[in-house]
Amino acid sequence: MVLIVFGIVLLGGHDLSSQELPKLKLKDTPGNNSKLHFSTLQKNILHTDYSSRFESYLIAPLKLNEKPKRIQVKSLYDPRKKYKPWESKKHFYAAFGEMALLEFLPFAFSAYIKDWSGSTEKNWTKISFNSVWHNLSSGWFYDGDNFLTNFFAHPYHGNLFFNAGRTNGYGFWESTIFSMSGSAVWEHFMETWEPAFNDWVLTSMNGINLGEITYRLSTLITDNRARGSSRMWMEIAGGIINPVRVFNRLLSGETHKVFDNPSWRTPDNMSLFMTAGMRRLDKDNGVNIAKEGIDEGIFDFYFNYGSVNKPDYKTPFSNFLLKMSVSSGNPKLTMLQSAGLLYGMKIKVKKKFKQRIIETLNYDYHNNPGFLFGAASLMTTLQNSWQYSKKSTFILNPSISLIPMGATPDDYFAGPEGRNYDFGPGLGLSLHSSIRQGRWDVVSLTYSSGWLWTQSEPAESKHHLHYLIIEGQYPMKDYFSLGASVGAYWRESNYTNYPDVTFTTPVVRVFFRTAIL
Repeated sequence: MVLIVFGIVLLGGHDLSSQELPKLKLKDTPGNNSKLHFSTLQKNILHTDYSSRFESYLIAPLKLNEKPKRIQVKSLYDPRKKYKPWESKKHFYAAFGEMALLEFLPFAFSAYIKDWSGSTEKNWTKISFNSVWHNLSSGWFYDGDNFLTNFFAHPYHGNLFFNAGRTNGYGFWESTIFSMSGSAVWEHFMETWEPAFNDWVLTSMNGINLGEITYRLSTLITDNRARGSSRMWMEIAGGIINPVRVFNRLLSGETHKVFDNPSWRTPDNMSLFMTAGMRRLDKDNGVNIAKEGIDEGIFDFYFNYGSVNKPDYKTPFSNFLLKMSVSSGNPKLTMLQSAGLLYGMKIKVKKKFKQRIIETLNYDYHNNPGFLFGAASLMTTLQNSWQYSKKSTFILNPSISLIPMGATPDDYFAGPEGRNYDFGPGLGLSLHSSIRQGRWDVVSLTYSSGWLWTQSEPAESKHHLHYLIIEGQYPMKDYFSLGASVGAYWRESNYTNYPDVTFTTPVVRVFFRTAIL
């Protein structure tokens, strides 16, 4: 949903010809066009200039024998008045108040609106001094929430905590404290359950990841220099992506104020791909995918923010990737992945060969009928690229991951609150290789392998996960390609008191892909 809103607004929101002109008196209108209505001018704008106190508009001729005319109107923006944006200064009390509000609202909904009478879940809202003391003195445990709650709802809540700091003037690293402390307060004070270690890690780490991404996306699509209906729709879209930021913009009056955009608002490079097609996968351990496989329509969104070739290695999330897949089957949200740059450095930079090492903060959510995996991780990647012809580059990127918290199915456990998977730390290795022509990876291979050691009850298992996809696509146009992929997910689970399990899910997919940006 975030990427859909973002794509629509990014494509339509910055078209100068669609902006409403201010209904102000003309300062100077050459020729006989002084009586033209702005509604007419609006349709013929060729160029705008905001370099002075007067906005200059170059208007296309209304008649064949006329030349373009230039008009000027007094601007709502005066460069001599240096407005200091809300986010340019730290607002501790506002941030603290919003943190308290973000703690209270979900609690109040569950305590006073949710109907617990037909629920099998324990009513965790009956908090008291005794429950708080018990939580503070009992130590950490692992909860029994379902996969969607632990790996999507909790990270989203952490993203709101993060933006309580980020949109109130605090930097990236300072805002991580808001995410971690907000989650810790919730775990110890806002529910009767003992504090869940998995909740704290996933809400904090994945909340930081989503928080900085939504902060940058919201900033990107809200143009502080825009006016009229285009400005309104930008603010609405920005609010959907980042509710905390639009809340602060409303309080500060910045939703309608005309002022400069931050210098980092628009990155040097962006790319947005949308993919549609169908996939067949086997949820029955690879018995017969040809005859008994599940067919699903699948829609992907892939967004790359920031320059891959010239990244800012010292600014967190100056480059990030965001991928999302929705399915016609169940579950609808079948994949959500993001990786944001934390730090990097050049190793070798030559004319045809480049080598870098980068550290990223990664968020993984995979949930389809044959494969379940979620994680918060730190990944170190050695990026290698060889340009072997004028239009072709060979990419080879090996990676190693530290996984503070990951999850995968347990074949012998199903908890009363919906958890049917194991939690634990782990390590991961991965390799991505491709042949790139222009913007297209015409052939690519991706392999990931991860080891998880179960810490949640029953803590008597360990898992080795694999993921392999080989993909090819043929660019029909610069903006359109056809492709297919084949691969498999497989899991090797070892249990102390039960038989070991190997589970395999083959996957075949055909698709078309279009480059939006």
